[in-house]
Parts: sequence; C-alpha cells; structure tokens
Amino acid sequence: MKDNNNYNVLIVGNKGREYALAQRLQQDERVNALYFCLGNGGTQDLGENLECEHYEHIVELALKKQIHLAIISEEELLILGLTEMLEKAGILVFGASKEAARLEASKSYMKAFVKECGIKSASYFETNDLKEALNHIQNASFPLVIKALNKNTSIVHQEEEALKTLEDAFKQNNEPVIIEPFLEGFELSVTALIANDDFILLPFCQNYKRLLEGDNGVNTGGMGAIAPANFFSNELEEKIKNHIFKPALEKFQADNTLFKGVLLAEIVVIEEKGVLEPYLLDFSVRFKDIECQTILPLLESSLLDLCLATAKGELNSLELVFSKEFVMSVALVSRNYPTSSSPKQTLYIDPVDEKKGHLILGEVEQDNGVFESSGGRVIFAIGRGKSLLEARNHAYEIAQKVHFEGMFYRKDIGFKVLDLKEYS
Repeated sequence: MKDNNNYNVLIVGNKGREYALAQRLQQDERVNALYFCLGNGGTQDLGENLECEHYEHIVELALKKQIHLAIISEEELLILGLTEMLEKAGILVFGASKEAARLEASKSYMKAFVKECGIKSASYFETNDLKEALNHIQNASFPLVIKALNKNTSIVHQEEEALKTLEDAFKQNNEPVIIEPFLEGFELSVTALIANDDFILLPFCQNYKRLLEGDNGVNTGGMGAIAPANFFSNELEEKIKNHIFKPALEKFQADNTLFKGVLLAEIVVIEEKGVLEPYLLDFSVRFKDIECQTILPLLESSLLDLCLATAKGELNSLELVFSKEFVMSVALVSRNYPTSSSPKQTLYIDPVDEKKGHLILGEVEQDNGVFESSGGRVIFAIGRGKSLLEARNHAYEIAQKVHFEGMFYRKDIGFKVLDLKEYS
C-alpha cells in the first residue's frame, strides 16, 4: 500500500551527494519540505540551508523543523552518534550507527573486522612505529598501498616515495598505519542498502579515482564513474553478495551492531587460476559522492520510499526498479585539487539539454544567484544514454557547459570499458 503521508526531510552534509539526493527527493510530492545541515550553494535552491553549530544543535533544529526523516552522509557525525541522538528524539534515520561507523573511521578496525569475517582482502602489515614501517618496506615488493587514518590512501611505487608518505602519515596522526601489497585487477564500487540483517545491492559502479588520464596521478575521492558496471558474470555478483556482504552483516548481527543505511564496498577483482575473485579494498558506511550521483539517475522507484524502508528496517517491503540506461559522471575540479585549496572562482554555466543529463553542484557557494567554487570537486557533469558510449558523449558535452578559472577534468572516464584509443 502506498504511503501517502507528507514528510519533512533533513539531509546532513554539504557536497554534491546531498544536492543529488535533494534533487531527487524534491520530485516526490510527499516531500513537504527539505532542510540541509549545512548544505551548499546549490541546495539552498532546493530547500532551506540551516546553520548548524554542532551535532547536538542538529537535533534541536530537527525537532524545531518537525523532521520526520534524516539522511546522514557525514562520516564524522555518524562517528559522534548523531544517528542514535536523532532516533532517541523520535526521528527516522537513514544512517549508520555509531558502532557501525567505526568500519569507515579506522583502517585498523576495518582490517581486523574483515579478517574476522573471513572476507578476502590484501595481506597487511600494521604498525604505529615509523622505524618498523621503514624496515617493512625495505623487504617488500612495490607497488605498495599505504593507508593512514580513514581517507588517506596512497599507492607508492618506490622506496623514496614510500618514505615520504610514511613520514607524513606519522606526523599527522597517532593511528596505526596499514601497509599492503597493491592488488592488480579491475575495481568496482558496490553499494548496498542495509537494514540490520537484510540487504539489497544497488547497480554496480566503477569509480575512476586517480587524478590523471590513464589512471595516473594521486588518488582522489573520484574523478568520474560509470554505472551500471555490468561487464561481468552473475557468478561474480553472487560471490560479492555471499563472500563480502553476507559475512559483514553476520558479524554486525553477532556483535549486536544496528545498521540502517548504506554499506559501500570498494572491491578489486583478480583473476586466480582462470577464475575471477573479488577482494575487498575498503568499506564505507554512507553514500559516497561520485557513486551516489552516478547510481541515482538509474533509480526509477521512489528515493523517499527507499530511505523510509531502510530507516524502518523494512527492506522486504521495498520493490526497486532501475532504468536500462547507462550513466557516466565527470568531476569538474579546481586547479589544485586534491593536494591544496584553490582561490574561489566564479562559475559560468550554459543551459544543459536535460534529455542528455544534468549537473550536480558540489563544493560551491551562492551569493545573489552567482555561484563560486568553494572546494575541490566543484561540479559534476552527469550524462545518460542508451549505451555507455552515448552516456559518455553526453557527459562530456555537458561538462563543456561549465566554465571557471582553473577548471580541470579527466577526459578518459570509461576508458577501461570502452577501450578508447584516444581522449577527446
């Protein structure tokens, strides 16, 4: 039976992901009002941006605005327990619990969790001592992956590069550093809706994380993505479901860890004796920016119903329908991304043919109708098409509608699948 209630929805975050969620929720006539903490220059046109001084203030504002559903995608607030605080106030929450959020907050905890679950992942060396780390890399084969804190992942190809990365890591935090062998294969981002002991996989996505064409340069949060990434067998999908997500949920259940939100697995698929095997690279406990923006256009069902069913723990009542189209996203970033901040730049945006796709406003500010960049991944061009090639062409056509000083984007998103001979 269709839910005909009206909802005030609070979206916690300020990136392109929040804009994408709001853009979609706004289309549902049951959404009475949209609020954002803090929101960005784009979300203020979709609802009301609220000034939030601290996480306890968010609860006060949610009660004042009579919020029925909160969607949390800010990792720090999940770790602080905002989900539990809002639920205690009687508000439905689409977001991981404080305990579940540890999976993304600590690389050390994540590796121990994965090992206990029996999930295939790279072997690793863990230490909080620089001398031990340096001794380890002297006997290791390159390339190596060095993980520090929650987001800092570096791929290093020689000892000198590893030394600098390790020295920087130990200067910045007291968390143990993880050193792994680099796993060669094709990568996938797999997003699942989680409602305690139940889960539903969303269309697979391939995120192009490296800054430069040809998968060169430093790691980023994502320079673009394609979906659905359906260039593999059903057998591999079953392995991902049964050997990665099921063991993780069983561990949550065994530990009495509540979880009603998103679990995203970053996976590398490796050929072993002629058989494709998925290895886990990382877990996230929320929608990620590039994946969210790339998957959402495929969803033909109600996003509001998706969030409500998840927050209520009623995934068995959810019937999701996805488009047969393809989607490609391209991140338009500021000059110094991701190594340092760039001066604010005015954005100039030409009209976009909405039949071909749309734009997602990310790290932007708005003053009297004028948009300015306020961070690294400023805006995203989203292209749709009946084929991946058509989606790609539309995404790059839309990217050319945006202009700001120092704008940069990769011109080869999708090359792993399309086997492009040159970039245009």
